[in-house]
Amino acid sequence: MMTSNSSSRTPSGSRLNFHPLMIFAVVWALATIIHLLSFPFWARTWQGWLVVLMFGLVLLQPRSLSRFTVFLIASLLNLFRAMPFVPNHVLFEGMVNLTILIAISWSVLRVTTLAMLWGELSKLISKRSLELAAFAGYVALMQTYENEYVCGSATGLILIWFHFAKLGEETSTDSRQKLYESFAPILRWEMAIMYFWAAIQKMNWDYFNPQVSSAVHLHTEIAAILPFVPDHEFVHPLAIWGSLICELGIPILLLITATRWWGILAALAFHLFLSIHPHPGIYSYSALVYGLIVVFFPMEMLQKLQSNWEHQFERLRNLTFTSLRKEYLVFAINGLFFATVILFGINYILMGETKETFLLNSRIGFFLWYLLACWLGASYWKAGWQLEENRWSIPMALPGTPAVIGLLLVIGNGLNPWLGLKTQTSFSMFSNLRTEFASNHLFLKRVDLFDYQQDMVEVVAAEPDILTPTEKPNGIEQFANPGHILPFVELRRLLDRVEGDVKIAVVRNGQQELIERSGKEVSHPEAFKPLTVAENKLLWFRRHEAWAGPMPCTH
Repeated sequence: MMTSNSSSRTPSGSRLNFHPLMIFAVVWALATIIHLLSFPFWARTWQGWLVVLMFGLVLLQPRSLSRFTVFLIASLLNLFRAMPFVPNHVLFEGMVNLTILIAISWSVLRVTTLAMLWGELSKLISKRSLELAAFAGYVALMQTYENEYVCGSATGLILIWFHFAKLGEETSTDSRQKLYESFAPILRWEMAIMYFWAAIQKMNWDYFNPQVSSAVHLHTEIAAILPFVPDHEFVHPLAIWGSLICELGIPILLLITATRWWGILAALAFHLFLSIHPHPGIYSYSALVYGLIVVFFPMEMLQKLQSNWEHQFERLRNLTFTSLRKEYLVFAINGLFFATVILFGINYILMGETKETFLLNSRIGFFLWYLLACWLGASYWKAGWQLEENRWSIPMALPGTPAVIGLLLVIGNGLNPWLGLKTQTSFSMFSNLRTEFASNHLFLKRVDLFDYQQDMVEVVAAEPDILTPTEKPNGIEQFANPGHILPFVELRRLLDRVEGDVKIAVVRNGQQELIERSGKEVSHPEAFKPLTVAENKLLWFRRHEAWAGPMPCTH
């Protein structure tokens, strides 16, 4: 899968061509493309197709730092486009991408003066003017024609052209390993803290209630797919406690040198099993873990992994009748992705853009994910099994770079519900957590530094109906957030989207109110006040069905 300019073979154990950043770039790009397959709403956007293009270019030349950097930027642009309506793990992926991007920028800027930087940029522009012009034209075309067929065709053509023009080629240098070591410890702590937050948010009364627990809900739906998985009442407490033990135990095992290998195996097994669930976000989340787990691999294990991949490719080459090049394998992977996206489009045309079609397409993406997961899992296991027990030490100390901002974002994201801020995308996925009006957590109490969760409204009637999802869902917000009890800020968001006259009966602070707009006249100006950019992009709250009672399973 990894492309080299040299046709020479890399001997097993040789460090001549060892490149940990290259290995991470490959698995991280593969994880990102699984996110796109599980949530294909990006297909009508130029930002999403830019991620697809950079995915292909990174696989064609994973040693290229510039390609990987643009891939990170493209992923962040696509994330910002979709925010705040993104899954928890995709938002976390963005924090990881931002961490790496800051680390790359810091490594360049701290050894480069402005004059040197300008000189390097001038050389880059002069040497790669054709490449930059083609790239600019590609983006301009996609912005002009935001159509999935136009964007997909343009992406495929420019990907082929970049390859045959041999653009963006770079060779490995020692600085790449130092760069990897500058952000890997931060990513290790980010992954551990994400796990801890996911477990902490689940420590509420309703998660331990088998009648409504998300753990039982997910287990029952997996058991419906796998008949050999028992689904009896006596198993349900095991599902609840087992999920908590995994989400608390895996990061602990990963952080301790003596148990790191067992933590890796536990994470791979747990997420492979969990991803069988039909919800598209779950196998997408598992793909993120499979991509990020490599930062816990010692350098020797990464070297063995690279060597094993080289040997796998040699065996694949020996099975063919022609001289198989690595570029052909990369194009086959890209071709499979494009064929899958085309199949998605055909399904939408034949069956309509409904939630059912979306779920069908997501299951198609699932099968590609499972093939990838089995290959990655087997590759990881073989590389780790070859490692001696005393070789599992990795640096855990945080480097003194601005990249630790990413770690602070991960910590702050989990704190959001407890500060009066957002309740969605706060690592509270499938947790039964409720922090508004009737908190159900075992020990954490909300401290309202912000009053968003204090100002709740119940929509009694609405004309037009602003709560029912559209027939053609264009994002996860359309079906991942039901309910008629919501913060006032979410009501403002909904009203901002409605054109023309509107009349809504609500209960707010125990009082019945009628919010209406007729022409340019409005009864409650504050209700029709547009959200700020920060509110629009950073806040997303759960809706609720009732003021009392247990909190049901919800994303």
